Amino acid sequence: MNRLIIENLSAGYGAVSVLHQVSIEVSEGEFVALLGTNGNGKSTLLNCIMGFIKPTSGRIVLEHDGRTLDLTAMPPHEIVRRGLSMVPEGRRLVPSLSVEDNLKLAGSNPVVRDRLNENLAYCYRTFPLLLERKTQLAGTMSGGQQQLLAIARSLMTVPKIVVVDEPSVGLAPIVVSQVIEAIQTLQRESNLTILMAEQSFLQTIDVASRAYILAHGRIARHFDSNAGTIDQEEIRRALLGAG
Repeated sequence: MNRLIIENLSAGYGAVSVLHQVSIEVSEGEFVALLGTNGNGKSTLLNCIMGFIKPTSGRIVLEHDGRTLDLTAMPPHEIVRRGLSMVPEGRRLVPSLSVEDNLKLAGSNPVVRDRLNENLAYCYRTFPLLLERKTQLAGTMSGGQQQLLAIARSLMTVPKIVVVDEPSVGLAPIVVSQVIEAIQTLQRESNLTILMAEQSFLQTIDVASRAYILAHGRIARHFDSNAGTIDQEEIRRALLGAG
């Protein structure tokens, strides 16, 4: 069993504090949403998890098969080797490379390099569109297609946990729904563990098993879909830090 635990995490940029005593948990096979408006610390939290930002206090722990591993001080490449991967905001593909070369670049990690062809085949089975367009330059694809490629790229390291940062950015609402549905299908069929930061909460709460509301750098509320219907107005109030 895998579990990602963030305990009392505080972080920021220089003298500017962004996160304040944030605690969340993500268990194996869950689809957990981190909801909040822009500027409330969602990306900062995900970047702390992946080692790009060092927290000022608190810790980030990965529980795996009964063992506890502290990720707090690890560099990003070691965190990836431990089974986490990220789909960054804005996709950050290499636009001048083909679809397949973008995937191969991600799959060149020494830990998974010997499984490159197997992992490519898995990505193409998961997203047949990418197989059809494997020779197309990433920069010439539509925004929605690029987002699918960014998700597939994250799978090339054979992760246990995938963190997804704002997949809706720059996409039309109908495309956002399609992308989030694709993430949900991937999570369900592959039993992936997913933590997704998003501000388009209407689409997200329909697919997530649980949701944390991040407002003013703090966890304002925690919603569990198994506990009953989630009231949209209640979420709106929490997003504004009023509930």
